[in-house]
Amino acid sequence: MKKPYYNTTTRKVLILFVIIGFIIYIPSLTGTFIFDDVHVLSDAKMLKSIPDYFKTVGTSRRFFSNRDSYAFWVLFLTEYKLFGKNPSGYKVVNLLFHILSAFIFFLFLQRLLIIKFSNGKNKQKDWIYSFSFFGGLLFLVHPVATEAVSYISGMNNGIGGFFFILGAYLFVLFMHKTEKKEKVLFFAGSITAFIISFFFKEVYLVFPVFLLFLYLFLKPMTKKRVVIATSVLIAFVVFSGISTAYLNISPFPRIRGVVLNFSKQLEIKTIATNLNAVVYSFYLNIFPKNLNIDHDLPLINTLIDWRVLSAFLIIVFVFFTFLKFRHKLPLSLFAYLSYLLLMAPSNSFILRGLKINGYDILSERNLYAPLFFFVIIFLEILWVLSKRDLKRFKNLAIVLIVLFGIRTFARNLDFQNNLTIWKASLKYSPDRVRPNYNYAAALKDIGRYEEAIPYARKAFRLAPSGNTVGLLANLYKKSGRIGDYLTLLQSALEKKQLQTTFLYHELGEYYYEKGDFNRAEKYFLLAIQKNKAYLLPRISLVYIYLNEGNLSNAAKHLEYLIWAVNKHKYKNFAGIYIDDVVISRVLFAEALYNFALGKEKSGIEKCEQAIKLNPEFTEPYLKLGEYYFVKGKDKKALYYFKKAELTPDFPKYKNQVQRMINQILNGKQPK
Repeated sequence: MKKPYYNTTTRKVLILFVIIGFIIYIPSLTGTFIFDDVHVLSDAKMLKSIPDYFKTVGTSRRFFSNRDSYAFWVLFLTEYKLFGKNPSGYKVVNLLFHILSAFIFFLFLQRLLIIKFSNGKNKQKDWIYSFSFFGGLLFLVHPVATEAVSYISGMNNGIGGFFFILGAYLFVLFMHKTEKKEKVLFFAGSITAFIISFFFKEVYLVFPVFLLFLYLFLKPMTKKRVVIATSVLIAFVVFSGISTAYLNISPFPRIRGVVLNFSKQLEIKTIATNLNAVVYSFYLNIFPKNLNIDHDLPLINTLIDWRVLSAFLIIVFVFFTFLKFRHKLPLSLFAYLSYLLLMAPSNSFILRGLKINGYDILSERNLYAPLFFFVIIFLEILWVLSKRDLKRFKNLAIVLIVLFGIRTFARNLDFQNNLTIWKASLKYSPDRVRPNYNYAAALKDIGRYEEAIPYARKAFRLAPSGNTVGLLANLYKKSGRIGDYLTLLQSALEKKQLQTTFLYHELGEYYYEKGDFNRAEKYFLLAIQKNKAYLLPRISLVYIYLNEGNLSNAAKHLEYLIWAVNKHKYKNFAGIYIDDVVISRVLFAEALYNFALGKEKSGIEKCEQAIKLNPEFTEPYLKLGEYYFVKGKDKKALYYFKKAELTPDFPKYKNQVQRMINQILNGKQPK
């Protein structure tokens, strides 16, 4: 009887990987959405369905996260239908794919080593199995993989990496099989898996070159094979060139833009900076203590810099070391070239030009697929250090896996929420703008305003801008430091580069809340003057003009608001995302306008629509309560007043509402 393909031992490995994977990743599974996750969710809400996504990318030039990552969006929109705003569902899917990646890597290594080294000896078989098993396990627990797994926005790297290693495994099976039908099947499966990986993340475009490395590694070098490899390489270069010239699928437009720029001037800064970042990635793989969502790497302006020269010499030295000792370390040269190949697109001047991504020189999630090959190098060096003693090798591997597993568990504690991730980032990048700004924003979101102020102040000092001023001003205001709030805004607006729509609007809102409508109107109009499309000051102006009885001015701004909301619903428009909160505010403005015109029924309907979209919006409840109070419909008035009491902004209106409630209750008492 033929032995089953998935034998008992293999199943046990998979079960073990599942158990270990969930143990070390469990801290992040119960976490919230963090950082860019919110933007991806907003895009999913706008795209709605898979057909709508393909329609959008086919007819619109609008930017949204991973626009051309077709496989990513097919999966993410499916997840969005299943999990909605529950982050645990997305995280579990990421983790399951990571576990499967480790398992397929185990199978890949086993088959690779059998083809390359198996001579039928039991000792050799034991080594092959142990090396493969610990390779898969080390990849599973390695801390560098955490960002691609625990960070929902990193799923394109992690799940793309799964299809990449699946393609590699199927190609090795293709190389091992002798029956023509099986060879065709496995080769077709391999290419399909690689194409899917590309449509998760464009960096996996390098798979044809990787297959050349794998092909030449597994087969003895002959003239025929060199010709085949050269032909494939030339075909890949030609395909990439034609695609760059004509295709508008990422990354080709970006490459086209860079090529055009480089034809005028070579961007030395980007090459120098990223060369240094590649060597820094070696350090992260070996010593994953300083893992950070925002690495504090330097921008280097010239190739004649000790850091760049050192990085170049290290890269060349490692290459020649593996070349010289290729008989003692037969896997490492292939693995090293594969590592550099997968690093090249994700950390090159082509895809990560500093003019666009100067703040994000190295992302750990882009190290996910290169990690497969760093693990091979790691274990082969461990095998040599253990003097090829299998028992000693196993002991060293277990110690390494336990240490890395503990670090990964700790790193997953960082990925629980925005507060924990940016607090961790500040440990390693205390003088970067983004960690200070985002940590302050995270503290603000949970009401720890005084604690957030020093970080917001530091972010403003490091990079004065409308955003950093706005955050600090908002924190001053929420913590009751009104003098600091006004001083900051007024001094900021004296500087031309800080005269932004947002800051004018912020001052307008302050005076609006104080009841100084003349000053509020002045600043709202200045905000619109800076950016006519910015919606928020227009909403407040509608309220002001209706309060003054100026219906014509109110109608002018309301007409624009209704047009903008209908046309750009659930999209970014002029600096704000038009979500249910914004739409509900516009609906309430429309309700007030209808009440002013005497269209009470329409006003009531608009208030109810605003409440349905945003149940925490206080003002529509109060308007309806006041309307029914005046009409003498006490039960309805009390109903809406009681609903208003449950909303966050109710304390601002408590006194005036309480008077109406008391009048209703007193009116019901017997005389």
